[in-house]
Amino acid sequence: MKNIVIAAVVLAIGVGAGAACAQATLTPLPQAPTVSPQLGPNDPYRATMGGFVNKAFGPISIMRSALGAGTEQGLDHPKEWGQGWAAYGERFASSMGTRFVESSVKYSFGAALHEEVHYRPSQGTGFKSKLGYALMSTFITHNTDSGNRTFAFGEVGGAFAGGFVSRTWQPASSRGWGHGMESAGLILAIDAGTNVAKEFFPGLLHVKRHQASAYHTSPTP
Repeated sequence: MKNIVIAAVVLAIGVGAGAACAQATLTPLPQAPTVSPQLGPNDPYRATMGGFVNKAFGPISIMRSALGAGTEQGLDHPKEWGQGWAAYGERFASSMGTRFVESSVKYSFGAALHEEVHYRPSQGTGFKSKLGYALMSTFITHNTDSGNRTFAFGEVGGAFAGGFVSRTWQPASSRGWGHGMESAGLILAIDAGTNVAKEFFPGLLHVKRHQASAYHTSPTP
């Protein structure tokens, strides 16, 4: 029952974001920076090989995988892997593998569909506005050619790919459609939380706030 509820919530959020995007494709996100002339190949938020490598294997990825493996170790999930350092290694490798699949799909979609794949901080000042912008940025991004907002196929598709592909190496107790949906939902939730952290604590995660006329500094993945 829990898996069905999580799946329904994830799908509802995704559909709602897609519908909002379709209704106003030419309108920038609330409190988003004004579209910069640095678009196309000069857009620092575009998908690059260096960005992919950092996303999949960089310090943040390693830290997230280590913390995730530790959490699953504490919860003894999946139970077939047991306890001990060998079991922790399996969980860490599984988390890194999921991250690799997620990043591969996200950056492939980003490159093919010209989507911005990095978080672009808002220029808002109100708490609710900044929070709403950060959460919605999990599902909506910008086109690197036009600057128009678009559904984040790479972000969402990567989460679902990571959630379901990772089921192939999981033991029997963690396989199945419901577990795949639960994993995808957890990835999106973590991404949303990371966006919020980048919005409110940019210095902590080395996210620089760019002026609308000059995005010269490459953002953090």
